[in-house]
Amino acid sequence: MKNAAARRVLATLAYVLPGLGAFVLGVLGLLHGHVAVPDLALATEAFWYWGAETFWFCVGGVLVFGASVQVRELFRSRRRTKARTAAAAAASQPQAPKPPPSPDAVKSTSPGGRYVVRVYPWEARMSLWIESPELYDTAAGQALFVPKDSHWSLDSAVWKSESVVAMQLRKYPGDHLPCQFEVTFDCVSLHASLGGVAVGNVAKLEQALEQAYETGQKAFAASRKN
Repeated sequence: MKNAAARRVLATLAYVLPGLGAFVLGVLGLLHGHVAVPDLALATEAFWYWGAETFWFCVGGVLVFGASVQVRELFRSRRRTKARTAAAAAASQPQAPKPPPSPDAVKSTSPGGRYVVRVYPWEARMSLWIESPELYDTAAGQALFVPKDSHWSLDSAVWKSESVVAMQLRKYPGDHLPCQFEVTFDCVSLHASLGGVAVGNVAKLEQALEQAYETGQKAFAASRKN
């Protein structure tokens, strides 16, 4: 980057110095009343005189314009470098820890207060709100379960002990039977069950939910035909 800036400076000087020289020759020609070109120094015709003067001023103007372009690009390059440096510095800063849930986002809290079920409401359509759930460990400062599909909505959460919670979930647009799926989650072992059937680690929970949803869709479609 420093080499590029040095080349810009040299290019600027390469434009400025000849440009100033051309202007000086033009001005001297005007002041002394003769053409500042050796071959035309003895010319007395007005055409050659003003032609030579125009030549020097045009050359000087073009060169100075070229110098201004180089200067502008030099400053632009410096601004881009500063912006990239600032962005890199910001990216290298450690990310702030996830803040604890605000009271209005908490749907349910474990008896001891360590675990909370909070929701993130969003409007799927006019007057129809989805409350996307999150099971959160306030002591560890991390989410234990968050469905990747935001169409899952929390209807209720009931704590069976300090670390075990039963959540009733449904999926928008509600085209499934049963209309709710009960998920039981152990916050200590990080194991879950769906409808009373163990599904293993929480990583397998959403896949089990999706399979139950697909089955529920078929049951819902069959009920509409009857």
